Amino acid sequence: MSILYRFSPGPTARTGSSTCVIIFLLLFGALTTIGCRREPAVRAEEDYARAQELRKQSKPEAAIIELSRAIQLKPDMATAHHDLAKLYFDRGDVNNGFREYSLAVRYNPDDQEAYHVIGDVLLAAREFSKAKDTATQILSRWPDDRQAKYLLAESAMGLGDWEKARKLVEQNAVAEPKKARSQFDLANLFLHDKNWPAAEQTLRLSWSLDPKGMLTPLVLARLLESQGNQKGAEEVLKQASREHGNRTEPLYALAGVYIRAHRLAEAEDTFKKIQIVDPKNPKSRAALGEFYAATGKPDAAEKEFQRIVAENPQDFLSWHQLAEVEIALNRRDEARRIANDLLKKDARDWQTLTLLGRVDLEDGKTAQAEQELSQAKASNPDSPVINFQLARVYLAQGKPDLAKSLLGQSLNRAPNYFAARVLLAGLELRGGQTDLAVQDLTRALEQAPSAIEPNLLISQAYASRGDFDLAEDTLNRLLSQPSAPGAQAMILQTLAEVKFRQRHYSEAGLLATKALNTGLLSREGLRLLGMSYLAQKRPEQGLKAMEEYLKKAERWAAGQDVLGEIALLANSLFFRSLRSWQRIRSTPAIR
Repeated sequence: MSILYRFSPGPTARTGSSTCVIIFLLLFGALTTIGCRREPAVRAEEDYARAQELRKQSKPEAAIIELSRAIQLKPDMATAHHDLAKLYFDRGDVNNGFREYSLAVRYNPDDQEAYHVIGDVLLAAREFSKAKDTATQILSRWPDDRQAKYLLAESAMGLGDWEKARKLVEQNAVAEPKKARSQFDLANLFLHDKNWPAAEQTLRLSWSLDPKGMLTPLVLARLLESQGNQKGAEEVLKQASREHGNRTEPLYALAGVYIRAHRLAEAEDTFKKIQIVDPKNPKSRAALGEFYAATGKPDAAEKEFQRIVAENPQDFLSWHQLAEVEIALNRRDEARRIANDLLKKDARDWQTLTLLGRVDLEDGKTAQAEQELSQAKASNPDSPVINFQLARVYLAQGKPDLAKSLLGQSLNRAPNYFAARVLLAGLELRGGQTDLAVQDLTRALEQAPSAIEPNLLISQAYASRGDFDLAEDTLNRLLSQPSAPGAQAMILQTLAEVKFRQRHYSEAGLLATKALNTGLLSREGLRLLGMSYLAQKRPEQGLKAMEEYLKKAERWAAGQDVLGEIALLANSLFFRSLRSWQRIRSTPAIR
């Protein structure tokens, strides 16, 4: 008899045994369920451990993948968020790094290092109120945290609370006199007080305490340049560039010094160095082309961007820049082709939609431009560029109120948006808001003192409120500077308008003639010429002078319209004079 048979249970035993089996299976299932519940946390720890090994092996991208997996399995794993944030910052991804550090402190409020980085990022982003709040949070947990005290002092400076900032900065300088950051903050106080020698001395001390620091030499160079010491600024930036051979910030600053000194050949060489130092960065690749475009060399810019996109077909920044250059060269069909090709790759690309909208606006297709820009705005509602271009569309459609609203939105997001502020000022001037226009134009000129358009507009604003001396001084200063023939024509034309407002008709006519003789035949310049002759009661000479310019420009419809307008006014003046003479002749005394 087999053993199984020998121990075969009877009916009662079998029932009890079945019950045991069922209980065992239930217990096993419960244990398995508990194991499953624990498994994601265990797997997360394993992923985290693998990430640490990969970091030791200098494989950051692979480590990022493992840390991301760990967080997906265990979202509250603070150490994984912290380490992932570090890796993001190491590769220059500030946005993702900031997010991960924020999650790190949410799940671990004792992560002091994460708080420090969050505060520094907020400070760099000029979010001074939030930086101040972060510093306060740190000090509430760690009252002696010196880094938080620096953060609090610098936030106070950013917020304009100089009294509080001064107290905090001086405390830090006393506590750590040989700390580069304490001396840098002290230098900022001297800059605020306009104590230039003390500021320079303190910046140099800060730099000597931390030769690897980046911000200090940049500020020192700007100070030296502002004091007329361009050679000193150049030397500082060259030294900083040597210290930071793989960084482009000193080179960009050096190029700026050269541009402001009109040393364009040296600026060009510096932009070429930027491309060599940082070849994989699209912004650095595009720097030279942008320089050519900004300095009035669109053909060179076109050639440069064509070279870049040929070597880097996925460089969308340079494709956009190339399209911008094509617009400047009046090759809008080519710009449209580029935009349409880019949209085939991403139909929701707001930058390309904005570009296409601009091309259609230049072609007079305002309805189509509005549609494309509205699509772009749906994807990026706060973009200052989109709001600016859409404002231009509304202006072309005769909707100035909508345009002003969008320009206001654009400037709220980007207060230093030069083109938007100048356009808004022009609208304010045309709407009779002269004081507002002067205020906006003054702000624009703080950014670009020699820019032609805001200087012309502010001269018109001064003249409209009777400040003729200010208007003339502004325009004469512009005339004393080298400028292209087109710009010179506009300056002379505006000066003619100012003279006409003062009833200096002969001078106005001479200036209008000079403006037209530059080769730029404008409707307003021709009208000013004719009106100056009419005001001197010399209509025939005026019409003859206008006709000479019309001979130089065949099929100039706008010019013909102005000639007709002045001819009608001349005839009206002649008949008024004739009626007046007849009335005088009919009086008894004359007869």
